[in-house]
Amino acid sequence: MKLNRREQFMLWKLLDFIIHRYLLSLKRSGHERAEQHIAMSKVIWEVVNLQTATAADHDEVMKIHDLIADRLTSHLRKHIGYDADAEEHEWDILADKFFKELLLIMLSLQPSK
Repeated sequence: MKLNRREQFMLWKLLDFIIHRYLLSLKRSGHERAEQHIAMSKVIWEVVNLQTATAADHDEVMKIHDLIADRLTSHLRKHIGYDADAEEHEWDILADKFFKELLLIMLSLQPSK
């Protein structure tokens, strides 16, 4: 899968709020973190499968969720330099790094249909 700059910008706009909420949730609720993680997975699945998506594809979304967990969210310090004590002004930098790692994961996926 390839994305041009315009498509990457669209993806950033779809994920920007979710990524920020996810990073903020790391200091708070596991529930909030899980909700945002699922939301990221759904957006990525929908973009990868844009032409053929149906409501019956929950298992595919969960596969993406697990892939994101294995390759990124379980290793935030290693991949984006996450620090729970980061200052608020550093969140945009962390979100940008997070998005770039998420983009690498997404580009490795193939449509399921």
